[in-house]
Amino acid sequence: MDEREFWDFKIGEYVCCFGGAGRFFKKIIDSLDFDFSIIDVNNLGVEVSNKDGFFPGVKCHELYYGKEGGCKNCFIDKVIKTGVRVLVEKDGKEHYLYPIFDGKGRIISVIKYDLKKKEVVREVVKEVVKKVVKKVVVKDKEVDEIFYRILQNSQNLVYRYDFIRDKFKYISEAVFTLSGFPLGELMDMSYDDFLGRIHPDDSNEICDGEDVVGRESVCNKEYRWRCKDEKYRWFLDKRTLIFDDKRNIVSVIGDIRDVTHDKMAKLEKDSLEAKIAQMRQKENDAKQRSTLTDKEKIVLWGLCRYPLLNDEELSGKLELKRSTLTAIKNRLKEKGWFSLKYIPNFHKLGCEFLGFFDAILSKGVKVCDFDFVKNSPNVVFRNLQDEKFFGLFVSNKFVDFRKFIEEFCYQNKGMRIRDSSFFYELENFELRDASGLINFIFGLGRKGRGIVCDFSNDGVELNGNEKRVLHAMVQNPELSSSEIAKKIWISKPTVIKIKKKILEEEFIYSYIVPDFRKLGFNFMAKFSYEFDSEIPKEVKKSGVDSMILFKVMGKKRIVKFVLFESEEEYLEEVDLIRDTYRKIGFYFNFKSDIFPIQKRGKGNLNLESFIGELLFDKI
Repeated sequence: MDEREFWDFKIGEYVCCFGGAGRFFKKIIDSLDFDFSIIDVNNLGVEVSNKDGFFPGVKCHELYYGKEGGCKNCFIDKVIKTGVRVLVEKDGKEHYLYPIFDGKGRIISVIKYDLKKKEVVREVVKEVVKKVVKKVVVKDKEVDEIFYRILQNSQNLVYRYDFIRDKFKYISEAVFTLSGFPLGELMDMSYDDFLGRIHPDDSNEICDGEDVVGRESVCNKEYRWRCKDEKYRWFLDKRTLIFDDKRNIVSVIGDIRDVTHDKMAKLEKDSLEAKIAQMRQKENDAKQRSTLTDKEKIVLWGLCRYPLLNDEELSGKLELKRSTLTAIKNRLKEKGWFSLKYIPNFHKLGCEFLGFFDAILSKGVKVCDFDFVKNSPNVVFRNLQDEKFFGLFVSNKFVDFRKFIEEFCYQNKGMRIRDSSFFYELENFELRDASGLINFIFGLGRKGRGIVCDFSNDGVELNGNEKRVLHAMVQNPELSSSEIAKKIWISKPTVIKIKKKILEEEFIYSYIVPDFRKLGFNFMAKFSYEFDSEIPKEVKKSGVDSMILFKVMGKKRIVKFVLFESEEEYLEEVDLIRDTYRKIGFYFNFKSDIFPIQKRGKGNLNLESFIGELLFDKI
């Protein structure tokens, strides 16, 4: 079989699969992502086109340029004069024009398509040629020759895979330019091997025709494909799946275009936009912080460092007039710079364990329903995003944590609990105040370490009134003793006495929470260090990081929650951690993740419901 006979046979097969030549070539022309037209040279009428605004009888100059009269320097005139292909560069595009001859060698029509520069794709359709020469007797072999010549010159990879024979039936010669594979080598490749070279993260981007209606399914997908040199390139695959009556895939016909340049340009643009956004955010954060006066910075530090002192006592510590301190404190509070929280000492109240859990949404799954997490009283803190979340779970039984995880996984099939989740005794948990952070970012030079709220001491059973006062304090931290007394029907002196006992014996911690976002911190990161044996002493004694909010330390694992201004700073810190520990000879499994900081409130810090059940229902 010579080359021409081969093409007769191949095109006949294509036509058969699509149920007719017209349908087959219409599918191809519809798949083109550039303007394509066939123009009659006699009257400049556009006979066939996929350009927006096309209708039968429209003139070339009307369709392309919106002109009523013809163009002075008409591209078609150049084709008629030269009798060969013409390429014209204009308005950032490459305009290609090909002459079509009748049986006597006369030019009767011109194929015209317009491409952006450096995106040269030459594709034309046999059916289009047939429509052009419908009034002229042209032998099928002459039409096949036109189709074959243009298809072989295409810089796209055109292919057809036959699932019945389980082999490629056709691959265009552009395969070597695009992939580095010789034509014969790719022709011998199985379809599974072809799909196996797709990047794992893009494996879901291949359409399988599950939603097919009728005999065909058309889809356009972008994915990374591993070429002969083992490097990935981005390709746009426009494919049509052909099915039999039983909806089994018979064959797939596709057109692959290299879009690596466009993809990289978009990624660079996105990266630049992200950096610009970060710079603007930093500027805004700096402006926010710069609005504080020196005295306001000192007062904010003092409130975090000495949350139990009254205004008189704190003014003495900070060497400020009481009236000045009170005015500044009220002003900071009104502007939302801080809020008061009472953090229960869960260990003293009868709980023994703290669990940290985080999960990520599986690819291709819709946003998870977080109601189960929101309605679980044991989840005292949470950060919920569209694709991932984390939370803190407090309990007096390990089995409660395990049941919670199992039930969550059952209700949310698309969420995957990650192996970085853990469950530790509460005595290993440390919560730090924000005074060290404020001292650091404002360069206040204040000596002395911040307060570390630990949960290592056992407590005694509280009586009924003490439980009620403690619950009221957690529920409404801003209530005065008089207001609590009225709320729970206990005398004010009794409330004052109980509050003093609860705070002094550390059943709860008075904790000032600054607005971290106003201070310029937009992200919270989780760092997990897991060593093969017990944590080295040098690591345990390492210096205090001012950005750490709380941490958990077990026998072989340390988990820290650290604040960052930007994702860029977080990534730099991750690299520094890996390099530093490995240089000094400590080998460990290090995992990290980052979450945007959410607004304060009951939405993410939910202590009231758990404390109520812990004190009164003994969950």
